[in-house]
Amino acid sequence: MSIVPTLSLPRIGERQLLFLAGALAAVALVVVAGDAWAANTDNTFQDIYDWFVSVLEGTGGKLAAVIAILVSIFASAVAIKFVGAGTVLGIVLFAAFGVTVINNIFTAVV
Repeated sequence: MSIVPTLSLPRIGERQLLFLAGALAAVALVVVAGDAWAANTDNTFQDIYDWFVSVLEGTGGKLAAVIAILVSIFASAVAIKFVGAGTVLGIVLFAAFGVTVINNIFTAVV
């Protein structure tokens, strides 16, 4: 017999958890919506953004792709598995199209 009190929490079902997550996302959207409209005229991070885009579209993206390919070849040779090919494909696709996709997401007009 134990004298240490225990706390028993009620179980939350998957459906209730999804509802709670959706409600939390809706509240966050309502709270942040006013700030989103005010962010259209700000150029605070424009220099950093331009530098980051130029690195990813230039030699930085190509270097990341080459390093990923080399790491994948080495890991495949050591483990005799080709699981790393999917990771390399993801990194190469991000290096090729990621900047454009992310740029279109952030500059979309709602």
